[in-house]
Amino acid sequence: MVGAAHAALRNRVAVWRELRRIGALSLGQGIWAVPDVPVFAEGIDRAVTPTQQAGGQVVTLTASARGPQDTTRLQEMFGAARSADWKKRSSRWSGCGAGTGT
Repeated sequence: MVGAAHAALRNRVAVWRELRRIGALSLGQGIWAVPDVPVFAEGIDRAVTPTQQAGGQVVTLTASARGPQDTTRLQEMFGAARSADWKKRSSRWSGCGAGTGT
């Protein structure tokens, strides 16, 4: 959970961009989730730093699903978010002349 209400806009944007860059799933205002695997740890650290530098607050938690249906739903949400990101990026690239010899 990230609380940066009084932080400078540039710090809030830096946090948001870093969380999006690492593929974090936004669960609500200032609440983000990533799978608890080592590959995300460095990105979380990069997101926490500007928040703390701006006097904001960060609380990191380790959570687990209450049941198999919750695990499945989180996996679906994470996959859908990444799929939407990929579609958005690939549509931007489609007009770049890739593979056309230009």
